[in-house]
Amino acid sequence: MATAVSSGVPSDAVRNSLLKQVDNDDNAGSRLNWSDQLLDKLPNELFHLEELKLLILTRNRLSLIPGELPNSLPNLIHINLSHNAFHKFPICLTSSINLQILHLSHNRIADLPPELGKLSQLRLLNLDFNRIEKLPDEIGGLSELNDLRLGCNLLFELPSQFSLLTKLNFLYLDSNSFRYFPLPILEAENLKVLYLSHNKLVHLPTTVNTLSRLKEFRLNSNKLYKLPQTLCEMSELTMLSLDNNRISTLPIGFGSLTSLQEFSAFNNPLIQPPLEVCQAGISAVSKYQELLLAESQTVPSRLKVIVLGRSNSGKSSLISGLTRPSGAQKPPSPSKSRGVKITNFALQSSEFVFYDCGGDETYYLLHNMFLTEGALYLICVNVEEYNADSFDVAIGYWLNVVEASHPGAVVAMVATHADAVGVRVAARRCREIYVATSRWEESQCREIIAEMDLIDSVISSAHGVNALHSLAGLSADYLSRRRRYLRDLLVRRPQCHWVNSDSLPTVDNLSLSGMEELRTLLVSLSSNLRLFPKQRTLLPLTWSNLENLLVNRRKVPGLGIPLAEVRHLAESTGLTTEGLPLALAYFQQVGIIQFYPNAPVDDIRSLIFHDPGRLIDALCAVFHHLPDHLLNAKDNRFRSLTPWQFEAVREDLFQRGLVTERILSALIGQSAGVTPLEVIQLYESFDICRKIRADFGQSGSEAVYRVPWYLFEGEPVEDISAVWSEFLELGYEQLEVGCTMVDYCPPGVYERLSLRVDSHVEKRVDWHCGMLAERLALPLLVRKVMLDGVVKVSVACRGTLDRVRDMWSVVLPVLDELINLLDEFPGLLYAPYIACAHCVKKGSKRPHSFRGELIYQPEPAPDRRVVCPRAKPTDRMRYELLYPPGEELDRGLHSAFRLVAGQIAFADWRKLGRQLGLSDSRLDELWSESQTPDRPRQTYNMLLCWSRSFRRTATQSRLVAALKQAGRSDVAKRLDEKDSVKEALI
Repeated sequence: MATAVSSGVPSDAVRNSLLKQVDNDDNAGSRLNWSDQLLDKLPNELFHLEELKLLILTRNRLSLIPGELPNSLPNLIHINLSHNAFHKFPICLTSSINLQILHLSHNRIADLPPELGKLSQLRLLNLDFNRIEKLPDEIGGLSELNDLRLGCNLLFELPSQFSLLTKLNFLYLDSNSFRYFPLPILEAENLKVLYLSHNKLVHLPTTVNTLSRLKEFRLNSNKLYKLPQTLCEMSELTMLSLDNNRISTLPIGFGSLTSLQEFSAFNNPLIQPPLEVCQAGISAVSKYQELLLAESQTVPSRLKVIVLGRSNSGKSSLISGLTRPSGAQKPPSPSKSRGVKITNFALQSSEFVFYDCGGDETYYLLHNMFLTEGALYLICVNVEEYNADSFDVAIGYWLNVVEASHPGAVVAMVATHADAVGVRVAARRCREIYVATSRWEESQCREIIAEMDLIDSVISSAHGVNALHSLAGLSADYLSRRRRYLRDLLVRRPQCHWVNSDSLPTVDNLSLSGMEELRTLLVSLSSNLRLFPKQRTLLPLTWSNLENLLVNRRKVPGLGIPLAEVRHLAESTGLTTEGLPLALAYFQQVGIIQFYPNAPVDDIRSLIFHDPGRLIDALCAVFHHLPDHLLNAKDNRFRSLTPWQFEAVREDLFQRGLVTERILSALIGQSAGVTPLEVIQLYESFDICRKIRADFGQSGSEAVYRVPWYLFEGEPVEDISAVWSEFLELGYEQLEVGCTMVDYCPPGVYERLSLRVDSHVEKRVDWHCGMLAERLALPLLVRKVMLDGVVKVSVACRGTLDRVRDMWSVVLPVLDELINLLDEFPGLLYAPYIACAHCVKKGSKRPHSFRGELIYQPEPAPDRRVVCPRAKPTDRMRYELLYPPGEELDRGLHSAFRLVAGQIAFADWRKLGRQLGLSDSRLDELWSESQTPDRPRQTYNMLLCWSRSFRRTATQSRLVAALKQAGRSDVAKRLDEKDSVKEALI
């Protein structure tokens, strides 16, 4: 109920005190500012200030306005009630017929009364930051309204009467729930400013050009994937924000918006024009589009289709049936795919390149090398074999593969072998697959949300967290960064495409029925710009000419073409050096070439594999799902070996993971004009093998390579117990670090780690998913195990406390290598950990795990250290086994960072980060964390991140090498010169 107002005249003292606060301004009239007074009701004396025109009551606790206010303050034209506690619109204000400005932002208002339409003189209405879901039809009665602010509410539509607001100039509808453009806005012909950012808009109406007087248009953070051509007719636009959408192309003629002074389109999959052109301004966009129209050609929709599924899921038969010409005789069943098989197929106005990924686990590593952004991932499910218990291996595993490698990728499923079970059973199992996939998705999201909620509880805690908390000891900066990463994973979920909302296409492997429907689906998907925003229908002639040159080079022997040579080919077509990366990215997206611009090894980064099939053949030489076929005594390649020598070769490979250069060369053979030694060098760059420093096994004196893919022997417990017993010896400690992953660990991670570790250890013994090595006379145990659905890769070292610094020196380089490998998978949710040394010493089979990120945090004061929840108050925690010894950044390196930061431009920032080994996901985090456009500061922060992540390898010589690789030899030279001067002075 409204507060009663006294009808008596206030005392002279009170009235005089009140009048002193009234500001009589010649321009604004009488005004009273009672902000920040903690008022929960209005004092009676206020209602006797009949001359008052402007009343400011912000940041109080008001929830009600007395009904007498309009009559008591007849001259009131402006009232500000923002930042109060209103749950309902103060309906009495609708009787203030002279009211022109009303602020009610930052309250909790959910509904607006129909009486709102009575405020016919209202010019500005501010209702930002409330909970309004719907506007009343009577809002059309605000005939004089010029400025309407409804940002940060829950609106999803506007009433048709909204079109009566013909005098509206400023409209703010940002951060609402609009999925469709509110059409009544189009009647507001005088609109000059329109905010629709942070909604869920998918497209703009073609009639958007009726807003001909619009000057400022904010559409950032929506789901727009294309813009209407009519947008180019909005000639008065001076500001347009399109950041954070899904737009791949700007409409032809966009460059005609010559009045556009501010234009941004960050975080869009732009291909026409590229982001760099957009950043250069509207004139650059105009020139680009003019050139594109003059020198381009129309091309069909092209789609790379990566076909996944376990062995015997019918992948090869499916592709054979899809690509079979209409009316042709059914071909014989294709043989089992080895590695990856490529098939080209044209259908109607679309072209497809199928990558058939062999379903045997032996080939899983090879799959990762050919998974690319912008592809369609087609998962084949054998409905004859499928049941609820097989979901994880038949579907869940492959969803994890796609999610880890390319978050947000488009996934479709197809049911094969339907002829073996009949129509009804196939349909039922398809529905079961849909339900199980939905549950998988919900489970993945729950896991991410649970960690986000945990982080939120820590960040919002005013008093910090208990030392026993799982996130204790982690900085607010790290937690905020981790939360942004999790939020990004939550947004970029796999886009599963279903038929009829809850089913999937079904094909018969014998009769091939269902193939025509699947072809129709593929053609439809290939032209769907919403799912594949980087699709092109217009290709520059320079790109087409370069593509022809690259394809023609397949006739020439060789695995790949050096990037420098590709640049020369591009120049011969007229393609600039700046435009080459975009062309190469497109060629890879559609399956024409394969290249690895983010590879850690320069030999791979600088090579374009113009014939992916040839690359696959070379890689498959040492991979076979039947190991006995790989090394067969009857094979002519090994006829020079005696039976004893052949058995020694098998023993070396299958028990020790070692093979001589001669045997490895024999496996590779001579093909495509490439020598076996060149292929071996390629293997080393891809972490398939590694040349070791000494001779092992039965191999004699020739070069020996470590090949870990065929180690089948289990852990030799008895053999290693003398060095690594089950329980710690008296006086010894164990330092264990590592990473855990739920359900899924990318294939080949451990094997590749075992190769990279070779440079960090001295002696070693290997077995399947494990090794025992030595470094600094200390034992090092590396294992990969799976327990209760959690995959753990652990790195452990033992020694006495006086050698704790050496123990950290042994485990940290291996942990760095592991994290660098896992960072290659931007959608992989992994967690570094540190095992509690106290639990280990007590003999616990499952020691408590601290968050591994503590390694990268400065050691806190003793009263802020984390505590093992299993420890007793009398137990002594060994914090030197939890926090590495502190190492200050070298002062000279700080100086080098400052020099480099002042020289690196926008175009080189990411290039340098990649060369230093920082992943794209980490660089994106650094970019989003930056609160300033100050480029030197951003570069300096990136270099600091690099030094903290790589520690001992973050040296000035490494920085110089990275600068040269990033094309900034000039800066590298300045660093070298600075060092030379410094040495001369010393």
